[in-house]
Amino acid sequence: MKKTGVLLLATLLWQFQSIAQQRSFTLAEAQAFALENAYSVKDKELELEKTKQLIKEVAAMGLPQVNGNVGFTNYLDIPVQVVPNFINDALPVPDPNAPEFIAAKFGVNYNSSVGIGVQQLVFDGSYIVGLMATRVAKDLSIRDLEKSKIEIQEAVAQAYHGVITLESTQEVLEKNLTFLNQNLIETQKLYEAGFLEAQDADQFELLVSSVQNSLLNVNNQLLIARKMLNYQMGMDVNAEIGLTDNITTLLANFGDGEGILSEQFVLERNIDYRTIEVQQRASLLQKRREQMEYLPKLNAGFNYSQNYFSNEYRPFESSESWFPTQFWNLGLQVPIFSGGRRMARVAQARFDMDRLEIAKIQVSDGLRLEYEQAKANYTYSLANYKTQERNVALAARIRDRSTIKFREGLETSLDLTQAQNQLLDNQRQLIQAGSELLNARTRLEKLNGKYNR
Repeated sequence: MKKTGVLLLATLLWQFQSIAQQRSFTLAEAQAFALENAYSVKDKELELEKTKQLIKEVAAMGLPQVNGNVGFTNYLDIPVQVVPNFINDALPVPDPNAPEFIAAKFGVNYNSSVGIGVQQLVFDGSYIVGLMATRVAKDLSIRDLEKSKIEIQEAVAQAYHGVITLESTQEVLEKNLTFLNQNLIETQKLYEAGFLEAQDADQFELLVSSVQNSLLNVNNQLLIARKMLNYQMGMDVNAEIGLTDNITTLLANFGDGEGILSEQFVLERNIDYRTIEVQQRASLLQKRREQMEYLPKLNAGFNYSQNYFSNEYRPFESSESWFPTQFWNLGLQVPIFSGGRRMARVAQARFDMDRLEIAKIQVSDGLRLEYEQAKANYTYSLANYKTQERNVALAARIRDRSTIKFREGLETSLDLTQAQNQLLDNQRQLIQAGSELLNARTRLEKLNGKYNR
């Protein structure tokens, strides 16, 4: 008994600790958490850091390039060259039997070299434009990161709405199940007492069974919805979290809900429009880069080296075997004729600019149309939610009156179960209407730049 008590106490302490460690999130807190931890956001952050390093890489191409070199050669067989027999020709009396050519070794057994070279880009128009283009590439990466943050906030909001919708449905079903079970018990007692027929009890039992199945389905869906929310937030899918907000509190933050309809749509706030503006800048720079290929390129360089030659490898004992070499140079590359390649590449870049101008107009018109559609959806969702609120209130009054009449014997169990089903259906429709209203508002806010970062 003592051991069982200790185990029970340990279990209770573990459960209490788990509850204490469970984090709770409002919708805003869940979105803020996702901005720091969502997988897509982290990926775009790394992409931005990579782009920053690309800028450094391109900028480094215009800085002095310094390279050192060290070489060592040990000739196991010194190269032999065959040369005319100039020695015999130089004698006062040349030997007529002397060979016409003699083999001579040119070189020593050991060669070593130590040197340093510096290369500097003096002028390259495409490099200058390319450096400017990396800045635009950085802006594109920033836009991609911003878009990822906007989209993850929308995704978290929708997942959050999904969870609280299922939680509200679960609560409604549980309340209805409690009501039905109470009526089932009372009906069975009245049937046993002979005041009601078996059909009345069976009718309630059938409805109880149907609601239980619906509740089981909602519970299963809720488990998946919670995991999906964790996934969107960048949290372990099996982590237990609490949600502070519900449909009622979120809708209460909107007031009458009509204020957002008077807001003016500003195209420049939308991330897709701002992204295509950056793409246009990149396209312009690409055209300029191709045009710069018509200009010459100038490079300068300097090299210094020390070379060691000896038949015995003792490079540090004597400086007499070391011989310096140094030089500087300029290289000018002048484009003359490319067979029309440069002209074709400039024309391609110009066509890309024209295509982006068309795309910009298309995106602008598409966003305006999308905003009007989102505004219409929100207007309908708001009206539908208010209608469903009234319907639930009416259905509740009808159910309450049917309950009284059933207990007084003025209505049958079929009438009461129909009234109960009607209330349950309207409650579900109200929850669904609330969820649709929240999602419609989220979409409208996203399009108008509320989630911009």
